[in-house]
Amino acid sequence: MIIIVESGSTKADWILLDGQGHEIKRWSIMGFNPYFHSSATVEHVLGNHPEIPTYAPGVEQVYFYGAGCSSDHHNKVIADGLSNVFPHAHIHVDHDLKAAAYATFDGVPHVACILGTGSNSCFFDGENIREEVPALAYVLGDEGSASFIGKRLLADYIYKRLPADLQEAFTAQYQTTKEEIFDSVYNKPNANVYLASFSRFAGDHADSPYIQAIVRDGFEKFLEVHVRCFEEARNGAPANFVGSVAKAFEGILRECCTDMGITYARVESLERILGWGGIALSPEEKQRWMDQKNAWYLDCIAQMGPDEILPGVSEFLAEARAQGLLIALGSASKNAVPILERIGLLDAFDAIVDGTVVSASKPNPEVFLEGARRLGLLPEECCVFEDAEAGVEAALAGNMYCIAVGNPDHLGAAHRVIQSFVDIPDPAETLLALETL
Repeated sequence: MIIIVESGSTKADWILLDGQGHEIKRWSIMGFNPYFHSSATVEHVLGNHPEIPTYAPGVEQVYFYGAGCSSDHHNKVIADGLSNVFPHAHIHVDHDLKAAAYATFDGVPHVACILGTGSNSCFFDGENIREEVPALAYVLGDEGSASFIGKRLLADYIYKRLPADLQEAFTAQYQTTKEEIFDSVYNKPNANVYLASFSRFAGDHADSPYIQAIVRDGFEKFLEVHVRCFEEARNGAPANFVGSVAKAFEGILRECCTDMGITYARVESLERILGWGGIALSPEEKQRWMDQKNAWYLDCIAQMGPDEILPGVSEFLAEARAQGLLIALGSASKNAVPILERIGLLDAFDAIVDGTVVSASKPNPEVFLEGARRLGLLPEECCVFEDAEAGVEAALAGNMYCIAVGNPDHLGAAHRVIQSFVDIPDPAETLLALETL
């Protein structure tokens, strides 16, 4: 039999398989982290489990992926404890980041992130795992984690800075004192797990603006330090997330990724699409369709050429250039430059501002304001051409004249709406429109 374990500092998920890989049993038990737990603790907890010792003699392989298992020394702590419980098994201990990287890999190089009791990240290309910055644990780091949230809650509770309703609810739920908190944090073992336990309170009050603010602050710190540190992420490589905090506050996490120009992994996007269509697929079928979609996308990029340019665009850009107008491209896409190269329009722009440059997505006007800055123009001296509602909203928020291309029923907020680029006014007319603002 084979056992596979994915362990955080608080909880570990165990699965027991037969020789053909069929599931026999699952358990969720206490997590083991070699920074906080000894070999003796591992042996004691497993030896006193109501079922594991019964199966232990027949287990031939144990694969343990755990928090803190990042060196031979620390791995040996866990391995020694496991060996005493599974005497006939080959024991393999490795980092939980490896498990996260493989579990979320869908054929595309990505950043694998853990947001549980603690937090960490790595980049995985399908063969090699690379860490850019270290995890600093709960005292110095663990941004965005359960321990981060718990630490903020406890501090604000002691400082009496919680909103009145939360202060009252926290007091009623925990009935604790500053002295008890200090003792648990500074004197007793497993302070990280103690701090993380208070994140449940945050989950219970997830609608509170205060809770949303501290969660968002933690996520933004995590994304800035542990995701944007990878050049690949800054250039559009997706980020996948595992862990209880990532799941509990997924909506906020997704918003933070969007605001910071980070590509949230497409697995969840597929789930939404399937939900809209009322379609149920097995994990294997989902993986097959994600792989197919990625192959189609890469194939489309590779085959793009000048014939992809919409009617009227090349002529308009050429005339604008002839009249001495400055032109910038503002796009949320991380692939703007390679696409422009393939369709032959890269040289048509004096500045390119895309998802690798700005962190906020439309309707935030950052992409347009940065474009104006790079052209040396004031916002009110610029005209934006847009085909999406969020883009129109962003242009107006940036105090720019906006010509929308498309359906006026959806784009009517723009200063002017045209049906296609064939109907775009020539550059001279555009200048005249700007002068009338």
